[in-house]
Amino acid sequence: CCDGNCPPCQTVCGKTLNCRNHKCLSECHRGQCYPCTHKADVTCACGQTSVTVPCGCEKQTRKPRCNKLCLKPSDCHHAEREPHLCHFNDCPDCKQQCNLSLKNCSHLCSATCHDSVMVKEEANSSNTPWGMKEKEKLIKKSLTCPPCQVPTTVECFGQHT
Repeated sequence: CCDGNCPPCQTVCGKTLNCRNHKCLSECHRGQCYPCTHKADVTCACGQTSVTVPCGCEKQTRKPRCNKLCLKPSDCHHAEREPHLCHFNDCPDCKQQCNLSLKNCSHLCSATCHDSVMVKEEANSSNTPWGMKEKEKLIKKSLTCPPCQVPTTVECFGQHT
């Protein structure tokens, strides 16, 4: 309404409060506005645990620790993830046995799940313009099942095994 040096009037102040999210709803006044009275919730990754903080403090407030189980769906062929606590960022790699049918035989893959694993991306063979090799990066990738390791009996031409 005014620059704050005039006598108070009946108009709403309207200046942005210290939270930078709301405006002052008081009548025109001299000096600083009162602090924002609104509250905000800061939640964990799954949204089941939250803390209430003064408006404008959300970005500086640490996310609350959550003791609930992670609800993110499985990113591999297994129906459910191994139970682990709520967290930010990616879930840990699946440690369950693969158990998919192997090609060309009736056995199941006994390797640890390899649907979504971190692998080193091959660095570009060409050097950068300033003569340094590119750094290797880790990427998530799905790997194929390894070959079957179960020994089988084979009958030779001479009819022996």
